[in-house]
Order: sequence, then structure tokens, then C-alpha cells
Amino acid sequence: MSLLLFSAIIGFTLLFSGIRFHFWWQMSLTAGGLALAVILLYSDIRTQLLGDRSRGAGDRTKTWKALGIGIISAFILYGIFWAGNILAQRLFGFAASDIESVYDFKSGTPVWIIGLLIACIIGPAEEIFWRGFVQSRISMKMHKWGWILAAFIYAGVHLASVNVMLVLAALICGLFWGWLYHRFQSLHLNIISHVVWDLMVFLLLPFHQVNF
Repeated sequence: MSLLLFSAIIGFTLLFSGIRFHFWWQMSLTAGGLALAVILLYSDIRTQLLGDRSRGAGDRTKTWKALGIGIISAFILYGIFWAGNILAQRLFGFAASDIESVYDFKSGTPVWIIGLLIACIIGPAEEIFWRGFVQSRISMKMHKWGWILAAFIYAGVHLASVNVMLVLAALICGLFWGWLYHRFQSLHLNIISHVVWDLMVFLLLPFHQVNF
């Protein structure tokens, strides 16, 4: 675990510090490479993703449940961020510029490419690595509180951005998705939640277009 986690810290630090060739492609390569590594190396990750095909209808029921809870949870998280951004922009003078700088990542990249990368690589890969791998390994030692430490590590790799709002956003997301995975133990559910939330925040209902 230590080598993969160290690789993640280096990769995300380069990405958020500005040492990159293109944010979305580099994010896809970083997160996707980490996820691919854990899928190839760890059978429990593969089992979570592929499921037990012998269970038939039981697995189909779990799939529908994951879809429903995943979508609902994404809307709940969006609502938390909506309220949080209103409060932050009223309390902190730097909040608006920090939020705007996050959306600068979109500049120069077609919306459809961002959407495809989020849905097909970035969202799934982040959940596979950060929740399916990092959180589950920490939880083996810390039991029920492992998801909290994993959330702080997830937020920590965003520190290189020197963007307070981005780090806080990563912490809130880490805690939310961490609890979700701790509660339901479903990577599929987390992936759906992450992808739907990302698409809403970056493409469908972005905060930087809202006048708070």
C-alpha cells in the first residue's frame, strides 16, 4: 500500500501544483493508472467491481439499489455544497476567487471531453483507489474510524493547489464518500455518486455561474 499511496501523493501534488501538461488528461492518467494498478494487484477490488455472477437476481437488485442511492446521495452532496458555498462567500473574501480558479481547469477543453473523462475514467478511478483501496486498507487497522483518516489523506493531496476552498471541498467529499463506502461497502454505489456529482458541479450546475 505504501508505494501506491506515495505514487498517488506525488501524482496529485504535481497535478495540483501546476506541474502538468493538461489537467483533465493528466488527472485521467494519474487516477486511472492508480486504479488500474490496484485492480490488477488486488483480487478483492476485482471482486467488488465484477461481483459474483452466480448470484443472478440478487446482484441485479443490488445494482438497482446502488444506482438509486448513488444518484440520491450525489444530489444530497450537491445540496451541501450549494449551502456551503453561499455561506463561504458571505464569510470569506477569498472564497469566490478560489471557486473561480477551480473552474479555470475547464478552460480550453471541450465540455464533451471533460464529461467523458469524468464518467469513464476520473470518477470511477478515484473511488476505486481512494475508497476501495486506501480506505479499506486503513480500515483494516483502524476498523470503524478508518474512513475519517482516509478522508484527510484524500484532502491532503489537494494541498499543493494552495486553494482553501478546493481542499475543504475535497475533505467534505472525502468524508461524505468515505462514510458512504463505510456504510454500504459498494464501489458501484460510490462510483455512481462521484460521477453524478462531478458532472453536476463541473458541467450541469456549476457554482461559478451562480450569483451568491
